Amino acid sequence: LNSVLNILYKRKRGNSIFTSKDIHAILKRKEEINIIQYIKNIKNHFEEEDINKLDVFYQIIYEYLQHSEDSPVYHWGGLLRDDVLSKIEDIQLRELLKKETLLFGSIIKLKLLRKIDVQTSTDNISEVLEFSRLPIKSTNLSTNFSWNEIVSLLESDDKVLMIDIPNHSTLIHGYYYKQNGESQEYRHLLIGRASGGQSPCTFLPFEKQDIHPDEHDSLWINEYLEICSEDININAHGNSNSKIDLSLTVKNESNNIYIFERTLPDHYKNDDDNNNNNNN
Repeated sequence: LNSVLNILYKRKRGNSIFTSKDIHAILKRKEEINIIQYIKNIKNHFEEEDINKLDVFYQIIYEYLQHSEDSPVYHWGGLLRDDVLSKIEDIQLRELLKKETLLFGSIIKLKLLRKIDVQTSTDNISEVLEFSRLPIKSTNLSTNFSWNEIVSLLESDDKVLMIDIPNHSTLIHGYYYKQNGESQEYRHLLIGRASGGQSPCTFLPFEKQDIHPDEHDSLWINEYLEICSEDININAHGNSNSKIDLSLTVKNESNNIYIFERTLPDHYKNDDDNNNNNNN
């Protein structure tokens, strides 16, 4: 995401204004605010004189977040919730917490974000951008997009494209095709490394018919097959109900393409509207 932001603000490597630390700070603050809101909802069910019943819950969560090395790492909010409930005696609080799986999910995410080595995040990109209040709009390209639509977007100076591929999201840097009379052959998009990374180094076929005969033995396809061989039923979003298409083409049902563009802040829009009205 910080690569997207730097490109939109015309910054190159070595002259970045956004770093992974900035995105990391946004994600942490997002989860902190979510936790505060969930707890407020729980507090609303208690009378003023009973608010101190939540103290035991605060202490448990505080210790869980602070002692990162000693406390267990849960990968699902329900597991942490059950562990916390086993330590709380108040019946009303227990019943309220049973319904708050999202609260415990946010607590787990905050704990993971506090670790020094943070490799990835499962946050929705549009929600993160909205929370950051940066003047950046993110939209999903419809699933029936065409080659010409992708090319037009890539040739635009004010848009950045990103694609989901299994276990990874990467920038789309450019495109390639071979002209054969009036038709185009071997249409490909240039993306980041298929096994991880944002530097342009992988040409991804647009459709199966665009795969070049030599690509079946290419290094990046072999790397991709090796990565997916152990768990072939997990797609880019962690769902196990659909198999990955091993040809790894752009027009794959598991792939989402995001369009990012800078937007004009509302107060500037209002100023422009007022100026236009005055001119009229």
